[in-house]
Amino acid sequence: MTDPVPFTTQIDVCFNDTSSPTLRLPIVARPGIINQIRAFLLERGVAVRQGPRFLRAELPGILATRSDVLSPRMLRIIEDLAGDWRRLDERIEGYICKRVDA
Repeated sequence: MTDPVPFTTQIDVCFNDTSSPTLRLPIVARPGIINQIRAFLLERGVAVRQGPRFLRAELPGILATRSDVLSPRMLRIIEDLAGDWRRLDERIEGYICKRVDA
């Protein structure tokens, strides 16, 4: 029997633990939130380059300057979704830090 290929980082080890419901929920929910933000923006003619890092980088500027295409209500919805995204990232990071420290 051959040895398994080693993981590149301790974070990879944590993400490989698919039996953990504590980590699975935030990771599964995050793409849905990102896709929802992107869809709301695209429906209103605001295209953002693919990938979460580009959306994260451009979102504050879009929310600050695109009141011509985003209603106040839609701005609040997107801001709330962005807050959910940040909180999920914090939960994931906190979980990873606990696992790496353990």
